[in-house]
Amino acid sequence: MRVLVGAMTAALAAIGSAWAADLPAVGESHRSTIFVYGKPVPLPPGEWTVVGRGHGPVVGATPGPYGAIGGIVLVQQQNGLVEGIVVAHANRLPVENGWGPPAGCRDPEAAYATGVRTRARNLACGYLVFLPAGHRSILRLPAWNAARNEAVRRGWRIPGALAVAGLRVGDRRDVVDIRYAWAATQQAAPRPPAQFQRAALVSAEQPALRIAADAMVPWLLRALDEVEGRIADPLAATSDLPPPGAASRSAGQMPGTTRWHRRLGMAASEGAIQVTLAAGAGLIVAGNAYTAVLLGALQTLVGGLGAQALDFAWDLEPPRPTMEFGIAPSRPSE
Repeated sequence: MRVLVGAMTAALAAIGSAWAADLPAVGESHRSTIFVYGKPVPLPPGEWTVVGRGHGPVVGATPGPYGAIGGIVLVQQQNGLVEGIVVAHANRLPVENGWGPPAGCRDPEAAYATGVRTRARNLACGYLVFLPAGHRSILRLPAWNAARNEAVRRGWRIPGALAVAGLRVGDRRDVVDIRYAWAATQQAAPRPPAQFQRAALVSAEQPALRIAADAMVPWLLRALDEVEGRIADPLAATSDLPPPGAASRSAGQMPGTTRWHRRLGMAASEGAIQVTLAAGAGLIVAGNAYTAVLLGALQTLVGGLGAQALDFAWDLEPPRPTMEFGIAPSRPSE
């Protein structure tokens, strides 16, 4: 029995080592894109250094067997001060029934949230929050503690307050969860003296950002669109993420074949093939061109109605429960 337990432990350790080997190594430098378990994670401009990696479970509702959640942390620093952080997670094994959103997409205290979009078990949402670097939602991330220790070892200082643009994109099998974070000052933004009471005045003061908050919302939407496009169509043209606040061309404005062109081409090709096959089958069976054309038209009508009915059925899909990635289950008392 002891031999069997020892063999199982060794096997699990070997699997864990193999999964760790699939993640980028600490110390690697990356530009433009990095892959986590084969899923692309776009990076803002500049050189990003991997400072941490780790594994963790899904905290809360489970999507079914998923192997493990792998996480990496990359930073961009200048003169020993960490100015940008990217925390990316992905699943090791595909699931069957899709993924749920992060808590940030449903957080009523978030500075901005897109709302959760689900369709046919596909998922997309984004949010913007302002957090201290020691917030429990950050400390529980699988690779964060290792990344913080590595940054301290290198003599790099992590800012005390962060502006976090988070997003999650997934289909029924795989998911990518990314947090882009930038340094925020500790001091609250100064508020002009009010000469009269304003009902619309926000009572809670937000930290003053080195990057304007109004520039982060369109940047978040741009990043969400890019990640969603890469998950939906990995072979389509991609574009690099711009720095927040900078004007940028969308992926649809890039030279060459765009995602929309590819999707329209695929839909037209599929329709043409279906009509041709239906008409050909009708011609072979009935030996009449008129009957063949009618069969092709009937197939197109029935197929279109069936697709619309399927889309309507997917719209009735109930909201998916929140799923977080962490190193330990959350405690209700915290």
